[in-house]
Amino acid sequence: MASHNHLKALRTFSREQLWPHCLHRQEEQTSYRYRITIETLGSRTSQGEDEASLQFCTDNHDNLLEIVEAIRSKRLLDKDKSASLAIGLKLFSEVILEMRKDQMFAPLVLPIRNFIEQLKRVKVEDRAGRP
Repeated sequence: MASHNHLKALRTFSREQLWPHCLHRQEEQTSYRYRITIETLGSRTSQGEDEASLQFCTDNHDNLLEIVEAIRSKRLLDKDKSASLAIGLKLFSEVILEMRKDQMFAPLVLPIRNFIEQLKRVKVEDRAGRP
């Protein structure tokens, strides 16, 4: 029969320690490569501006297209704003994650993590009756 102290000791182990085979290891995670393009379509006040664009490549540990669809499915915002939130947040949070030990980025880690966790918990029914 297991002693009470033995059971108490088991509770102090993390999930990762108890079931390492069930978790994705960092080196096994897939990294996705993206080309991000931003094109100026003009401004709301004038139509005669030169068209400009910006294009860059970036990596992300998540499938950004799936994230956009997940945010859109929550119906927090319209389709374009949902995509903007998802892409902006994921690009920003990836930089924060990579630079988390830098003194400029370190204070952002916890607030961004908390915001993302809160966003993930939002259910469509939680938004009923809200604009």
